[in-house]
Amino acid sequence: MNILYICTYYHRARIFRDSMNALIKRGHKVTAFNAVYKGTELKEEYADLMDDLVIHRECFNKNDRYIYPLKQKKIFETLEKEYKNHHLEDTEIIHSHTLLNGGLVAYKMYKKYNIPYVVSVRDTDLNTFLKVPVLKYYYRAVSKKILKNAKAVLFLSRAYRQELIGMYDKLAGDLYTKSTVIPNGLERYWLDNCYTTRKTVRLSEYANIKKTNNKKPFKETINLLCVGSIEYRKNQEIILEAARILRDKGAKIETTIIGNVVDSEIHKSLNKHKHVKVLPFMPKEQLIEYYRNADIFVLPSLTETFGRVYTEAMTQALPVIYTKGQGFDGMYAEGTVGYAVTPTSAQEIADRIEDILVNYRLISEHALLKSKRFDWDNLAITLEKFYKNAIKRHNKQAVMPIPDDMDAEEE
Repeated sequence: MNILYICTYYHRARIFRDSMNALIKRGHKVTAFNAVYKGTELKEEYADLMDDLVIHRECFNKNDRYIYPLKQKKIFETLEKEYKNHHLEDTEIIHSHTLLNGGLVAYKMYKKYNIPYVVSVRDTDLNTFLKVPVLKYYYRAVSKKILKNAKAVLFLSRAYRQELIGMYDKLAGDLYTKSTVIPNGLERYWLDNCYTTRKTVRLSEYANIKKTNNKKPFKETINLLCVGSIEYRKNQEIILEAARILRDKGAKIETTIIGNVVDSEIHKSLNKHKHVKVLPFMPKEQLIEYYRNADIFVLPSLTETFGRVYTEAMTQALPVIYTKGQGFDGMYAEGTVGYAVTPTSAQEIADRIEDILVNYRLISEHALLKSKRFDWDNLAITLEKFYKNAIKRHNKQAVMPIPDDMDAEEE
C-alpha cells in the first residue's frame, strides 16, 4: 500500500516514525506530510526524523491556529501542491493522525481526488476542540462530517472510543462498526532493554499495609516516579498529597518527577515539598535508570490520549497508576499491571498504591510480561488490516471487523 500520513507534530514525536518504519518493513510505502506554522523550531533531538520520508512544510501563520477554517484551508492548499509536486497520485489511503487538526484536510482530499481516508482520535480532539465553550457545537458539526465520510476510525483506547461515540447517537452504529482500538507502540530501545531482575522482595514488609492501624514506621523506602511535562494537565501535585497520606500511616516515601517545565508556577510549587526531587527531561539512556530505581509509576493526568510513559515503565517491571476514563484505562483488567484512579482524589491514589504493595511481586511480573504487546512490529500487522479494510469499504467490498487489540490481549 501507498500510505500518506497527515500530521501537525511529526517533528516532535517519534510515534509516527516508529509506525512508519514498522509498516515499511512490511513492504508498504509511507510518506508523512507535516504541517506547521511559519518559524516552527526543529529540535536537535528529533533531527533524525526529518529525512526524505517526510514533507515538512510551514503552511500557516502562528495566529492562524485560532481561526480553524483558515488554518485548515492553508494546510489543504499546501498539501494539494505537494500532492502534485511529489507525485503522490499513487496514494491509496490517507491517515490523518488527529480528527480535527488534519481530518478536514483529509476530507477535502477525499472529495476532490477520491482518496479514502482514516482518522485517529486524540486527547486534543475530545478534551479541547469538542469541549471548548460555544465553538464546540461548530467543531462537533465539522467532526461529524469528517467521521461520517472516513472509511475507518482509529482510537488509542476504549475509553476514548466510548466517549466519542456517545456524542453522536445517529452515527453510533456506523462508528462502532468501522472503528478499532490500536494503542501506540514503544520505541525499540525499551523492548530491547527490559528490566528482568527487579528485586520485588524488598517491599514485602508493605504487604500488610492495609491492616496497619498505628504509625509504626516501615523500614524500606517506596520510590514513586512520575514522568511527564510539568503542567496543570499532568496533575503532579496530587501525587505528593497521596504520598503524605501514606506517610501518615508510617510509610517511607520519596517521589521523583521528571519532565520539561511548561508551567513555572507549578514547578516552583513542587520544589517546595519535602521528599520530592524534580528533574528536567532527559535522554532515554538516563531515564531508564530512574525507572529501574523506582518502585511504582504514578501519572494521574487529568486528560491523556494514551500515555506511552506507562508502557515504558512496564518494560522496567514497574506497576502503574493511571487515570480512569483516559487513554490507558481499559487496556487491562484492574490489578493486572496497576490501577486506574480518579485524578482529583489523593485518598484513592493512596489506596491504589496500597493495593499494589499488597500484590507487588505479581503486578510487577505482569507489567513486564504485558509490555511486549506494544511492539510496533506486531501492531503494524493490525494497522495493515485496518488500512486494507478502509480501502475495501471505499470500494464497497465486504469487510471482516478487526478485533480490538485489547480483545486479543484478554483472550
